[in-house]
Amino acid sequence: MQKKEDDVIHLYMKERNETPSEYKSNKLVSKGFFAEVTLQDFPIRGFRAFLHITRRRWLNEDTGKVVFRDWDLVAP
Repeated sequence: MQKKEDDVIHLYMKERNETPSEYKSNKLVSKGFFAEVTLQDFPIRGFRAFLHITRRRWLNEDTGKVVFRDWDLVAP
């Protein structure tokens, strides 16, 4: 989703319901999202850009712990 104001553009992104590769062998159940995080990004065609990111979390039914994607692995 995208929202434009006078000199600002807001981009809203939600993480897909695709289990992280490091947990492919475990049974994971989606358990909603973490709170939204807002990041300021480089300007896009003269507009200040803000990214609104909502990360997903899963319950590992094998261990009973909440797991989430390691964003350090995603960045490269």
